[in-house]
Amino acid sequence: MIFRGGTEFRRSRLCIKPIEQLRRKICSFLAPRRFGAMSVLLEMIGRGWENFLARPNGSLSLRFYIQPTMASLLALRAGIEDARQGRQGYLWAILTRPERRLQLLHEGWRGAMTPFLLALVLDCIYQIMTIRFVYPLELLFTATLLALVPYALLRGPFNRLARLFLPVARSPPVVEPAGDNKLIP
Repeated sequence: MIFRGGTEFRRSRLCIKPIEQLRRKICSFLAPRRFGAMSVLLEMIGRGWENFLARPNGSLSLRFYIQPTMASLLALRAGIEDARQGRQGYLWAILTRPERRLQLLHEGWRGAMTPFLLALVLDCIYQIMTIRFVYPLELLFTATLLALVPYALLRGPFNRLARLFLPVARSPPVVEPAGDNKLIP
């Protein structure tokens, strides 16, 4: 029920699109419940999800499809290069080889930096056009989901597919861990 000017209106559930129902469920789940500072954080998360789920239908919606496509194409290029050099799958190597983790993260950032920065710029333009304000956490969240996640998830499978069609040029390089190559202690 919606109350407007003291009058009660009922909205039929048949009029609401399925994506709208999903958005409402997520936002109502994440809605703040008067927890002080926690409510501010939950409000930010709820607003972020609401805005993220509304974006494919709003202005600049084409970027919602172009950015993951661009990240996927760059992942394809990097996956083919990994297959030619006989390397292990990207995400799997990050998770299972701590001695190469920093090197792989740096290499992945070099490959996904362009779509990520483009996603930041386009989302900033989108927020200024629609909301007239820039929310930095929403900006980083959206850019990460549209650019970094597809790159990280698809580089390994593209490597596997490329191995089926390309001959391995050489065996995987043996990497000796450096003494100073550690995560934050």
